[in-house]
Amino acid sequence: MNQQARDLEFDAIVAGLEPLRARLPDRTATREPDIQRIASAVFCSIEIDPSIVAFAVRRAAVHWGEPEDEIDVAVTAALLASAARVMHELRPSDAR
Repeated sequence: MNQQARDLEFDAIVAGLEPLRARLPDRTATREPDIQRIASAVFCSIEIDPSIVAFAVRRAAVHWGEPEDEIDVAVTAALLASAARVMHELRPSDAR
């Protein structure tokens, strides 16, 4: 896997895209549903292309007007929470 080639390909794909920032109709709209959707896609995928995840994170960051690193950390936290929840549910009841 050549990450540099994938990065260049990703940049070429999104070069012309200028997504709009979120238009919040009220103060109840949050980024959390977007974070959960990205994390769920990663969690449920066997071999998701990293460029797809990078695109989704970058797109959410632009949409919500937040740094990409913050969205990435939020997705990672949601992914780890899902994994912990599943591990807890799969643990035999006598081990609890």
